[in-house]
Amino acid sequence: MKVAERRYSYQVYYPNEDSLVRAGFARVAHLPCILDSRLRYHRLASRFIQDRALGLWEPVDHGRVLRARPLADQSVRGIAFALANCLEWGEIREVSFLTAEYVQDLLGRYQHEMLKGSWSATGKGLEASTINFRVGIGTQYCTWLADKKLRGPFVIPTEIRKLPPNGGRFGTPPKRDQYETRQGKVQVKKTRLAFPSEQDIGRWLHSVYSKPEIGSTVGLMAETVLDTALREAEICGLRVDTLPWEPSEWRVASRDVPLEQQMVLLDVRFGAKGPQYGKDHGDKIGPEKPFRIPMPLALKLHEYREKVRPKVLAKAIKKGRTLFAQQQIRDETVQLFLNPKTCSKYTTSQFYDEWRRTPGCPKGWSPHKGRHWWACQTLWKRMEQQREAWLAAVGRGLENTVRQSVHASVMSVIQIEIKSQLRHVSWETSMIYLQWVFDRLGVAHNVHDKYLQSIADHEDESD
Repeated sequence: MKVAERRYSYQVYYPNEDSLVRAGFARVAHLPCILDSRLRYHRLASRFIQDRALGLWEPVDHGRVLRARPLADQSVRGIAFALANCLEWGEIREVSFLTAEYVQDLLGRYQHEMLKGSWSATGKGLEASTINFRVGIGTQYCTWLADKKLRGPFVIPTEIRKLPPNGGRFGTPPKRDQYETRQGKVQVKKTRLAFPSEQDIGRWLHSVYSKPEIGSTVGLMAETVLDTALREAEICGLRVDTLPWEPSEWRVASRDVPLEQQMVLLDVRFGAKGPQYGKDHGDKIGPEKPFRIPMPLALKLHEYREKVRPKVLAKAIKKGRTLFAQQQIRDETVQLFLNPKTCSKYTTSQFYDEWRRTPGCPKGWSPHKGRHWWACQTLWKRMEQQREAWLAAVGRGLENTVRQSVHASVMSVIQIEIKSQLRHVSWETSMIYLQWVFDRLGVAHNVHDKYLQSIADHEDESD
């Protein structure tokens, strides 16, 4: 009697980097690979990940032009997990990617099953953005196989779409007035921002600060997001000397205004979004970009660095069994925020979990939502001076004039103030902020919805 071989889910696996370097595979030692349902190395899928990660193959030019910089680790990780999902679906449904067709298989079956929930861990339909990304990676994999002569031609029906006026990334003119995209994408639902009340956010933040042992650290990390709009990876990657040690050396935009209105100017590089230039102490080295923090927050960070962090670092140093080991721990612990429980740096997932699992955390409230909250709060403060005039104009039947005025004011604030702090604001995100202002003002909804619809088809060409 033949015993059936045990089957597992397809897995994204990160091999031991040091072992691969010693074996002569330093170039790909940091990259993930895919293990199939029998925990065997999936050669083709892993080669595809390597080619994408190293910039040897791009879906637009089919590998004819090398990418100037490798993909960031987070992007590679997302590609690997999406491809593992595709391959597992293909094996269970008996669809080979060596013969699969775009319309019949990837759209007609894989996408359809994710939409209705039959290919979903919860049994519910997945988000459109998740479906589009997974199908997009599946089409890239099939295209790569065809380019490598490992399968027959893979045909993807496309269509030409026009860009709306100023439809490029915000602040940059579009390179063309139209673009080509694959047919069959799931329409992404338009995002409408809504936030918890300031009272609910205040109660939640108090609960974060009240957590035993770790509250003084994670509370300050959360407050830093709300006051600066830094990303999770940027918060976790802050160095102990990102804020100069001596307050007299801080770059302050203007010391002539009251202290609570002063802004300290800093630069962020570790964990920053954008090209990856290597790693430092476990953090991605990204492009250096400026940001500013309110002086009251800077003083809190300085106090944390002077009073709380040294106690955690002392506990970490005691783990070293020799003087050399203790000195190494001290020198290698460069991040500002240290986890009092583990005495090591916070990971983005640990920070996210502490944020979300705090008692009283409002539904949907996350560090990313906190960035949007900062942007909208900044916008609203700048809009308040004009609000009464706008509402009076609406009362006189001048909604279209108000819409144009609000649009111009919001875009000006985004371009001058918000874009520099968030360090990345797409045209679509700008429209989300504009819609939020209209929603809060309670005017010109119908007119503005039509305007939003005119740019709704502007999608990322990378799929």
